[in-house]
Amino acid sequence: NYIDLNWIPRYIVVDQKSAIAKYYAISPDDPDIQKTIDKLTK
Repeated sequence: NYIDLNWIPRYIVVDQKSAIAKYYAISPDDPDIQKTIDKLTK
C-alpha cells in the first residue's frame, strides 16, 4: 500500500539518498525513467 503497488512488473528509480524518485513505470522503455535519471544526475 505504501507505493500503491497494484500490478507487476513495476520499475522503480531510487535516488542517491535511497528515496523513491520514480515508482510508477510500466516498462524499462518508459521515457519518464530516463528523464528522472537525468534529473538526478545533474
